[in-house]
This record gives sequence, C-alpha cells and structure tokens, in this order.
Amino acid sequence: MKQKGFTLIEVLVYVGVVGIVASSVISFSLWMLRTQGNLERQEAGLAEGERVMSAISREIWGSFEVYEPTSTLKEHPGQLSLKTARSVPAEDPFVYTDIYLCGDKICVKREGEDSVVASSEDVVIEQLIFTRSGARSFRVTLVIDGVQLQSTFSMRAF
Repeated sequence: MKQKGFTLIEVLVYVGVVGIVASSVISFSLWMLRTQGNLERQEAGLAEGERVMSAISREIWGSFEVYEPTSTLKEHPGQLSLKTARSVPAEDPFVYTDIYLCGDKICVKREGEDSVVASSEDVVIEQLIFTRSGARSFRVTLVIDGVQLQSTFSMRAF
C-alpha cells in the first residue's frame, strides 16, 4: 500500500526554496525603497540648487563691481562681495552685498541689513565656490546633498 503525502525532505526543500524567494523579494523591495529615497533627495537638491542659482544670478546681474578684499574666490567656502545699485537707500550711490555659506546654508547680506538665508532648511549645502571666468563674469559651483551644479553669471554693464 502506497502512502499519500510529502516526505520530510520534500517539505524541507520546499521551505528552503520559499525562504530564498522571499528573502530575494524583500531584499529587492528594500533596495527599491532606498533608491527611491535617494532619487527624491537628489531631485529636491536639484530643484533647490536651481532656485539658489537663480537668486545668486539676480545678485550678480544687479551688480557693477566685485569688492575683492572680502571676496573668497576659487576655494570652499567661497564668498562673493559685490557693489550693487539694487535696492539702494536714497542717500547712498551703492551698497555692498555678500553671498556666502553660513553653516550649511547660503546667506545673502546687504549692507545695513541682517543676513537672509537664501537656501531651504530642507537641504544641506556641501560646497560653494566662486571662480572668476572673465572680467565681469563668475562661475558658481554649488553642491547640494551630493548634487553638483555649475553656472556662469555676468555682471550687468553700467
């Protein structure tokens, strides 16, 4: 008489195969979640970088001269000090504006005003470098949460 059912070996092989498949699925799912988180962080860094670069561009475009004694070029953390005619009090022909790294945020300080944080609290600025790329232009290198952005901006001719 033949007995119906599975042998112990068959059950153990089945459990082993199911365990391997389950661990593969779980491992793949965790990898996908990590990858999605990294992509979201990079997208946020890129969007913030574009917003910050736009703000830096406006400051450089509105300026007519670089104030060399307080500018730090070609190294991190960089600082760009500008003479600008934007938003100038009636009694002054120009004001100084500084763009610099304060902690892990980008700050803009106009003469006679408090510093304003120009970058979001949600991102970390890892690097800020200003490099002169011409008589009236600068290349700005910015690294935000591992995402590097570079742009060249020119001062307006007055």
